[in-house]
Amino acid sequence: MNPFKHIDALGFIMLLVAGFGWAKPVEFNESNLKNPKKDVIKIAIAGPVSNALTAILLSALYAVTYFYSSENYSNGMQILFIVMRYAIYINWGLFVFNLIPLPPLDGSHLLLNYFKKFPALYEGFYKYGSYIFFGLILITMVSKINLLPIWPVVQFLGDNVLSFFSNLLA
Repeated sequence: MNPFKHIDALGFIMLLVAGFGWAKPVEFNESNLKNPKKDVIKIAIAGPVSNALTAILLSALYAVTYFYSSENYSNGMQILFIVMRYAIYINWGLFVFNLIPLPPLDGSHLLLNYFKKFPALYEGFYKYGSYIFFGLILITMVSKINLLPIWPVVQFLGDNVLSFFSNLLA
């Protein structure tokens, strides 16, 4: 539960320098689970679902706060709205990003669970998935061809959920 235990020094530096980073993965032993097939999926989906719920909650809070604030709100309120919008889109970004089915992301557990029937493929995917992932990032950065079109999905989710809550109050 301590978020500081998840900080990876290199991942944090990369976040500051390159705009993307990573945390230490939370390891677990499948043999300790009562129903490994289902429980691995529950564990993998917990992070993205918590990001989606956080984005939804912040969107509702944003809409309510915006609806009940006066037209001439202070600089402090403007800053609050900016920070809330960033938090909403960051959480949607983490939701979408973590569902990418490449190790070490949570989406890989959802996909790899089905590949256990093919041990060589499973092991190879796990062994080289991180390299494939970083290769996709590097190719995207160098070629300017977006191989991981995350932003359009994030923008769609963020804009539509904010719009939904705003329309509820209007």
